Amino acid sequence: MPETPSDRCSDEEEEYEHEAPCRAAARVKTECPQCGRRMSMKTLRHTHVCGRSFDVLQRALEQKKLADAALKARMVQKKQMK
Repeated sequence: MPETPSDRCSDEEEEYEHEAPCRAAARVKTECPQCGRRMSMKTLRHTHVCGRSFDVLQRALEQKKLADAALKARMVQKKQMK
């Protein structure tokens, strides 16, 4: 029995799954306007820092510098309160 266009149409509809717009947008990749690195929109909006390296030692040094700066700021603040 030959297949009718309506039969084919219903098969295609079953294969297509509706996806929420927010999920589709989360998969979209874009470039950071400052450094040019490609990433998801969510990463760019919430967690991306330009120039951040994936090298473990460099990241550890970066975090140590941030921690030292925060500690110094707290020490200065305590001295001012006394």
